[in-house]
Amino acid sequence: HIGNGYGEDVPYALIALKNWEQVDINGERVLYFTVPKDATKVIQFETPKVKSLEPFQFFAFPYPYEIEEGFYEADRIYSSARIFVSP
Repeated sequence: HIGNGYGEDVPYALIALKNWEQVDINGERVLYFTVPKDATKVIQFETPKVKSLEPFQFFAFPYPYEIEEGFYEADRIYSSARIFVSP
């Protein structure tokens, strides 16, 4: 899940890495969504198929494409815990 404590709706871009290579999330290379203010969004997904034990992790980018000087919220990147997916 991704929480939003900003006090306003926040757009996000979410990517997934499997063994440090970007993989699709629910058929999308990048998953775009908005989390309403003071709310939490749950992203359901299937773990990728692997042939051996591989690391898997998500990275969320708030305010994608809204980079402006002094807008530091857009500079942050949030990551999930790195997990290992087994066959």
